Order: sequence, then structure tokens, then C-alpha cells
Amino acid sequence: MTSLTRPVITAADLAFLERCREDLDELFGPHDRVLEIVSRPGDGGMLELEARVVVSGRPAAFRASGETPVEAYGRLRASAPEVRVKLAFRVIVDGADGR
Repeated sequence: MTSLTRPVITAADLAFLERCREDLDELFGPHDRVLEIVSRPGDGGMLELEARVVVSGRPAAFRASGETPVEAYGRLRASAPEVRVKLAFRVIVDGADGR
């Protein structure tokens, strides 16, 4: 029988992720939204954070990893403006050809 080991998420971890979500939401607002940020183990002992967003009514996600939650979030936040532009551009292009 195999067992699944899940990382323990503390109240502090949840509060940190919620504050990160609020911070990213300010970058995406007022028309787009960050729904949540989830944490999971990544490759090589790294921590991966995934931001689940809605841009122009379409759900999407983007990720970043780091050795600590703060490092992973710093990378996630740094990539957010570029990701938002990419996602918005995709909506424009898809709309132009009738998809």
C-alpha cells in the first residue's frame, strides 16, 4: 500500500497566500481577478506557487518556484505584468478570428 505525503499547511501559510493573492489582485484589477494562489512541492525540493486568474473572462494560471515561499512569490509577482499582457493579447487575437 502506498501512502501520499502532503505538506502541512498552517494558518500562517494560508494567511501568507491570501495576502499574496490580494497583492497580485491589485496588479490585475480592476477588470481581471486573481482567484487564488496555491502552494505545492516542486522539483528538487523547491516550492511552487500557482496563481489562478481570470483575464477578460477567461481562466488561466501561471507558476513560479523558489526555495522559500517568499522567493517563490517574488518570482510569481515579477512575472505577473508580462503574464497579464500575454493573456489579454491572447483574448484579442482569439476574438479577432472568431474563436
